[in-house]
Amino acid sequence: MSWPASTSTTRSRAFAAFILASPLGIVLSLLSSPAYGFYVGAPNVWGLSDLADQQLAGVTMSVEQAAVFFGVGAFFVLRDRGTEIPVNVRSDMKLA
Repeated sequence: MSWPASTSTTRSRAFAAFILASPLGIVLSLLSSPAYGFYVGAPNVWGLSDLADQQLAGVTMSVEQAAVFFGVGAFFVLRDRGTEIPVNVRSDMKLA
């Protein structure tokens, strides 16, 4: 059973998710050597070095997380300003 979370709880959870998830991508993109020894001996399928592959993965993670959390932040700002947020829901839908 679940219940709706308050606005402050929802914001706190979103902020905590950002704080806990962000360092991983940043650390992976800034390390000067591969983080996992297993991948050092693995074949380079895409032609990237182990370090370049790791740094590309870190940058990709950081960009994706930034886009998601920007969207979440924009949602809260628009909702708090009273701007109507369009939701694609048909009026003839019946809940089971």
